[in-house]
Amino acid sequence: MRQYLQSTQSELYFIWLYSLQKIAMVNLSSLHLMLTTRFPGLETLLFELLPTTSGFLKQESLDTGKPYFCLANEQTEGYGQRGQRWLSSADSLTFTLGLPFSLPIHKLSLLSLGVAMSLHQSISGYFSEQVKLKWPNDLLLNGAKLSGILIESVQFKLDSCYLLIGIGINGSALETLGTENELPYAHLEMSALSDEVLCSFICDLVAGLLQLPTQMSEDREAFQANSLAFMKKHDYFQTHSKVIVYHSGSNEQGHYLGLDSEGRVLVEIGGVIKRFSSGMVSLRPLRVYE
Repeated sequence: MRQYLQSTQSELYFIWLYSLQKIAMVNLSSLHLMLTTRFPGLETLLFELLPTTSGFLKQESLDTGKPYFCLANEQTEGYGQRGQRWLSSADSLTFTLGLPFSLPIHKLSLLSLGVAMSLHQSISGYFSEQVKLKWPNDLLLNGAKLSGILIESVQFKLDSCYLLIGIGINGSALETLGTENELPYAHLEMSALSDEVLCSFICDLVAGLLQLPTQMSEDREAFQANSLAFMKKHDYFQTHSKVIVYHSGSNEQGHYLGLDSEGRVLVEIGGVIKRFSSGMVSLRPLRVYE
């Protein structure tokens, strides 16, 4: 197992100056011990500071047969969906999990929903806030953005693929956190948790995510039914609510109808039901822009 507290010597002085102003969210030594104890097969990479956790893993020579976990207490060049900059602070949580899947990438259309479900369940186990899921990759609290998910492909073959699952959870009330030009931002009071509880929260989240490749390959129908039912129960959008769909450089207004069996969003536009896949599509409530 590898543990990085700093990536280069040149960053040491900057990190020391930075620490005079802000206290890091995660105790990396405590987290490393807990992660390596619970998940001995997980390659663990922990940093005080990185440009981006997903970007770091992309540059590594990964063994795509095993999982990787990369966490940074601070990201300086984080990014979200559609290349938008993800702004974070030392009291936010940012990490990326690399996972091998024994399925072709086109059969993983429900993965983003599965990640959101796992994240929702972990948050609900430690916090009392009522969190909602917003298709395709956001968790909202009281209509404001709490967490974002970004899934990227590193390698794909006819029968398998290796994906990076990037997650950011806002832990600050500052309005500048989250992705730019998005919804208002919400946050969890993670800084109020003890080191042990915070590390347990991260480990429980990792445990849920590590199960996804097995769940999706061994019993896809059960995973499909469970994730779609979970989405229906915790969906931010109400059926028939007015929405704006942003795609292909344009936007259309319509009425939200939920998801189909493959996790595509259904929107009635001009009397026609259209299906949209996740990726370069964004769905917003119409009322935010009225």
